[in-house]
Amino acid sequence: MTTRHLGRLLPVCVLLLANSLHSIAQDRPARANIVISLSVTDREGATRIRATSADDIQIGIGESRAAWFYGSFDGKSGGMGYGLLTSPPEPGRTYWQVRVQVVSIELDSVSFELDWQRMVSADDKRQVAGDRRIIKLQQGARHVLDYVPVAAADSKITNAIVEVQAAPIEDPAVAGIKLDYDLWLEEQNAGGARTNRRVVLTGLQGEKVPYKFDPVSIRLDTQPGSDDHSPFKLNINGSIVGRLAQDGAIQVALSTRQIVSAQGGGGGYGGTKSFSLKEGETISVELPIQKGRITGVLAAGVNIVSPKAGVAISDGGHVTVDLEQYYTGTKVSLILTVRRKTD
Repeated sequence: MTTRHLGRLLPVCVLLLANSLHSIAQDRPARANIVISLSVTDREGATRIRATSADDIQIGIGESRAAWFYGSFDGKSGGMGYGLLTSPPEPGRTYWQVRVQVVSIELDSVSFELDWQRMVSADDKRQVAGDRRIIKLQQGARHVLDYVPVAAADSKITNAIVEVQAAPIEDPAVAGIKLDYDLWLEEQNAGGARTNRRVVLTGLQGEKVPYKFDPVSIRLDTQPGSDDHSPFKLNINGSIVGRLAQDGAIQVALSTRQIVSAQGGGGGYGGTKSFSLKEGETISVELPIQKGRITGVLAAGVNIVSPKAGVAISDGGHVTVDLEQYYTGTKVSLILTVRRKTD
């Protein structure tokens, strides 16, 4: 088996391979679904959708649609309509008018221009908020346009939220094709020893499929077989989107998040890499080395005999890990093989 190495998955960026630009440009979806929703939070209950465009706004590059929403913060009414708001706002209601125009559609994201206003039902019908900008959203991501708190204690509603989501629309002729993803996480330490974990996934082509590896402890002791009960864990998860190209290749957007969790919090970063591969070909993507410092407290009775590089123990079992020093010489890679599901 031949494995192609693509280099590191850089944080918060998208890299396109030069040899796949033609097929990606040729085969990207022609239309996108833009979902605009008005949600409200009950003062003594859950957040719920009051009105949504759902699947009604499906447009191509350069096309635009508009919708308007209204809500009364006594909790008794709310709704929406399409096109621009032409009638004057009614007393007791707040209105939002939103227009979207698609700029580009990529493998796993949609860029569109967004123009919105919030209006109140005052005598001068004044606009009290609004903006116009171009945003880019991946499938499943949310962009909040407006948040309005409700101060009146007698209102059943405590706030209102207007948000937007977007996703490419698959060609119906190929929308039902499924892809199998065989994904390995390999860690090679400075001494050359390797450990592997694996997840196997299936999804429709163009579908964002989440993956998650079981978290592993960040070991603090160099002693063989030591069980140091580390307070730190490394979590690696993300998503895969695959799409068949006209030349038979498979376009993939591989997103990854690395999160170091500690007592009371944690942090990390992620990124996305887009590439094209042949069916059955194996590709390796190296993940960036973690940086920064994490702190925690060892459980009572835990003793670190021989701390690893970057690990500092102080009084009271307090421990600090310099992640860049800790991971020096370590290589962490995602190894992916994609095949069309045949059954």
